[in-house]
Amino acid sequence: MSEQVGRPWYERQRERDAESRTRSESLLGPEKDMFAEFMGLTAGCLDAGFWVGKVDDLCSRRKIEFGNHAFNLLWSAWDEALCGRYDASRGHSRSIDECRDFLMALIADPNLAERLGDETKDIHLARRKIRDALDQYPAGKGKAFFEQLKNASHDVQALSHVCHEATSGALSVIEKDGETFGVVRPGGAVSGLTLRLQAIALASDAAMLFGVLSAGFLDALDVEDDLWRGAILRADQLGRQLAVEMDAMRVGTKVPISRLYFARTDEDV
Repeated sequence: MSEQVGRPWYERQRERDAESRTRSESLLGPEKDMFAEFMGLTAGCLDAGFWVGKVDDLCSRRKIEFGNHAFNLLWSAWDEALCGRYDASRGHSRSIDECRDFLMALIADPNLAERLGDETKDIHLARRKIRDALDQYPAGKGKAFFEQLKNASHDVQALSHVCHEATSGALSVIEKDGETFGVVRPGGAVSGLTLRLQAIALASDAAMLFGVLSAGFLDALDVEDDLWRGAILRADQLGRQLAVEMDAMRVGTKVPISRLYFARTDEDV
C-alpha cells in the first residue's frame, strides 16, 4: 500500500524538479554566469591542489576538506533554489560561511590544522586567528575585520536552526490579481523574485570561496597567470554590480504579503 502511494508522488516530484530547474534557469540574470564561472574556478583550485601532491600536507588536506565541503554545499544550495525550495537552500548559508572562515584561519596559521584534528572545530578560535594575523598590519585592522565577521555571521546564524526565520523567511512570492501571495508548497514552488535574491547571494558566496581558496593554494597556482588574476578582479566588479541590483530588488520585497497560499503537492502555482 505504501509503495502504491509513495511511488507516484516520488516520480511526479522528480518530474516537477526537472521542470522547475528549466523554468528557474530562464528567470536568472547575470548571477547565473557569475556562479558558474567561480564554481568552475574553485574546482580548478581544488584540482590544482591534488595535482601538485598537496594532499600529503596536513594543512593542505584541511583546506581541501573545508573547500570541498563548502563547494558541495554551494552546489546543493543552488540546485535547491532552482527547484523552488528556498528555505532548504538558505539552510546551508551558515556552514558555507564558516567553511570560508576556517580556510582563512588556516592561511593565517597553518598550525591550526593540528588542533582541528583533535578538538571540536571552534569557529570562534578560527576567527581569532584571522584577527591576530591581520593585526600584524595596521593597528586595529584585525579587530575591525573580526567585527565584520561577527556581524555577518549573525545574519546567517539562525538559518541553520529550526525557527520561524528559517522556515518562513524564504517564501515563494507570487503576484496575482493585484495581490502578493506567499506560497507554501511541499516540494517547492518557483518564484522569480525569491529565486534571484537567493541566486545572487550564492553567486557572491561562490566568488568569495574562490578568492579564499585560491589564496590558500598560491604555491599550487600560477598566480601571475591572467586567468587567476583577472578572476579576482571580476569577482569584485561583479559582486559590486549584483549588490546594487540585489538592494533594488529588496525594495520590491517590502510590499506586504496579502496572505499565505497553501498549495497542494499536485497543484501547479
